[in-house]
Amino acid sequence: MALLTTETYITIAGAQAYAAKMGLELPVDVTELETLLRRAAIYLDRIYGPRYIGETISTTQLLAFPRYNVTGIPTQIGEAQTELAALLYANGGVLPEVAPRVKKTVIKLEGIETSLEYADVYGYGLNPYETIDKMLFAYLVDTSGDGTIRRKLTMTRGY
Repeated sequence: MALLTTETYITIAGAQAYAAKMGLELPVDVTELETLLRRAAIYLDRIYGPRYIGETISTTQLLAFPRYNVTGIPTQIGEAQTELAALLYANGGVLPEVAPRVKKTVIKLEGIETSLEYADVYGYGLNPYETIDKMLFAYLVDTSGDGTIRRKLTMTRGY
């Protein structure tokens, strides 16, 4: 059973083992790693917390898990936290932007060439959060619309 006072979903050793298995780079310094993991947990809770399945067990717990209707802290939550910590580490402590896919059109007419680059409104080219979104999919619900609870995969970013 997870402690209600914890500030992370995964232990240092667990994060290091997952990172080694997945080829992720994390800081060697344990204090720096703890800070990144703490920031990643807060980010996960701010973005995904309101859509997690179940309700928090206590109003005083620090993180969104543990929850009623979910046994313990799912492994995928800690692994998603580690993925996010690795993104933070790789980007100097800043979360990367989701980059829109760029399309380019070149028009040639009687020796004159013009090109136009624009964002593709139908998709994203580089989404560094896609792995995290997919890992958490099974633990998210959508209660919009008719009130029916159903799982939903979203690609929302920001606070």
